[in-house]
Amino acid sequence: LQKRDFVTGKMWETNKPPYRLILNSEASGKIAWHCEHYSGRGVMKKFADGAALAKDMGIPVDKLKSTFDAYNKGAADKKDAFAKRFFPSVPFDTKDSFHASIVTPIVHYCMAGVEVSAAAEVKHVNGSVIPGLFAAGECAGGVHGANRLGGNSLLDCVVFGRVAGASACRYLLNEMTQKGGSGVTGPDVGIKVDKTDKALNITVPLKSLFAPAAAAATAAAAAASPANAVRMQEYTLEDVAKHTSENDCWVVINGQVLNVTNFLPDHPGGKVAIMTFAGQDASAEFNMLHNPNVIEKYAPYAVIGTVKEAKSGLAKGRKLLAKTFGMGSYAPHARTVPVGNRVASLMTSNLMASMLTN
Repeated sequence: LQKRDFVTGKMWETNKPPYRLILNSEASGKIAWHCEHYSGRGVMKKFADGAALAKDMGIPVDKLKSTFDAYNKGAADKKDAFAKRFFPSVPFDTKDSFHASIVTPIVHYCMAGVEVSAAAEVKHVNGSVIPGLFAAGECAGGVHGANRLGGNSLLDCVVFGRVAGASACRYLLNEMTQKGGSGVTGPDVGIKVDKTDKALNITVPLKSLFAPAAAAATAAAAAASPANAVRMQEYTLEDVAKHTSENDCWVVINGQVLNVTNFLPDHPGGKVAIMTFAGQDASAEFNMLHNPNVIEKYAPYAVIGTVKEAKSGLAKGRKLLAKTFGMGSYAPHARTVPVGNRVASLMTSNLMASMLTN
């Protein structure tokens, strides 16, 4: 394949949609995690053979075979009608199994925007920095050069979001130091630079320090009291299957029943990712993408009960985790991520450290 703009251009040039990405068993095996993930999201299908694939496409299997034969010939000749240069996982045979998905040009990331410096400072058209104005993410341009590496969009937002925040803090502190006055004020916290006394005064009322902790401790004690103890209700999968709308959405994850209705707008992956599994067991997909403690950390309120087969459900979930992450056993609070994510995490950490230090 070529870059996205080249592939998109060929689609527009041919103008005979729909276009399909078809992977034979060898190609599917090379990216098995992705195939399972996209199939779980409902954007990819698996077919037992070419006949099943042709039926889904609405064409005779002989037509599919002739296309495969032409592709295999192009692979042998090292060229084809679409100027393709690489032909991995050949030959294609209608007796093989396949993963397939419909692909189409779509605007999913914008690389153009206001020009920024390495410190996320927005630049004027004359190249000078505009004081006190910072940008990060898709509104900033020039970060990726002529084309973006796949997977770098979120990395861009995280890294330059942190850089912009650090730069804004430095700018604000410098302004306070040079000009004096209040830099940050609020009902509980005040920061003021006194140039006369050459002092930085920070005021924090004692009540703001101790009141929240005291309130939290009181609430925790009340919740833990026998009178207020709430026993987790048990539900069948049939019960969960009744809640499939955006206004009433339940899912099952590793034996737990979650009411994620209020969490839908806050889900970083978008509500569609959850709605795809509304009323279903989403354990396999969830375990592929999340750390085991993410529910406890970000949405403990969503857990409303357990599946009636709780023990077997939890055991199944642990087996899925072990299979997904290649773990011999399951530790509820261990940080376990796929190798690709580990690399991304290391890249993110190293880039952040480098950018924030320099």
